[in-house]
Amino acid sequence: MNIAVQNLIYSQSAAERILNLPPFSVVKVELIDSQQIKVTTAKKQEYCISRPKFLQHFAHIRQLRAKKLQVSRGNYRNLFIVTNPENNHCYRVRTTATKVECKCRDYQKQQEILSKGCCKHGYAVLQTLGFDSLSNYLNRERAVA
Repeated sequence: MNIAVQNLIYSQSAAERILNLPPFSVVKVELIDSQQIKVTTAKKQEYCISRPKFLQHFAHIRQLRAKKLQVSRGNYRNLFIVTNPENNHCYRVRTTATKVECKCRDYQKQQEILSKGCCKHGYAVLQTLGFDSLSNYLNRERAVA
């Protein structure tokens, strides 16, 4: 597995959130096999977390963060402006039949490393459109096409 994928999805901070551990307590996250990740803490405790659990967390944390964002329609049917009220940063999000794209760093990194993905801005748009996941949106778009 590509080290960039590991750093993006299988991060120490993700392991801490999944295991409900304090920040900076995880010192090592390593792939055991195709389905298991071993997590080691500073106190030498070891945990196993499934890869699907990390992937689920990866999407879930973005969905949670999306709830704090404000979405407004752009000039076109598939264009949205997503604003973070805490810092007033805005991103344009465009929906297509095959993806929900954004110019933010997280989305760009996911595209670079995974060739797919959805950032919190994209999830904010999906939530506004009534979807609880990217896959539900894409399945509906495929059914309509």
